[in-house]
Amino acid sequence: METLLEALGKTKEDAIGFVHFGSCQFVTSPQRKKTLNQLRCAAQASWVSGYTTDIEWLPSMFLDLSLISHVFTPWSDDPKPHRKHGQNAQQFIADHSQMVKKYGLSALSVMTGKESLYPTRL
Repeated sequence: METLLEALGKTKEDAIGFVHFGSCQFVTSPQRKKTLNQLRCAAQASWVSGYTTDIEWLPSMFLDLSLISHVFTPWSDDPKPHRKHGQNAQQFIADHSQMVKKYGLSALSVMTGKESLYPTRL
């Protein structure tokens, strides 16, 4: 993790806005907010997310694509902080609640102008 944080910290300002780690157990469940915040701050990103459990490749790929479609794409079209970005994230979590829970998808965002953890509980 330290090597990744160092690498992210060396990126140009505003080079990374949205980061999703689509691999097994990338985020530790008990410390997910702390881990996600470290990654978000190092990357200077508005969104960072990852999984807390083992994931199945194909279903998680579809979840990743849906995340890109429902959260990243609208944000990338208008990256200024706005509450609609939080609404998009909440709707994505609600629409995919079973898979979010099964794989422990967790995200930390400042896309609304304030820090928000998605989902608030695993």
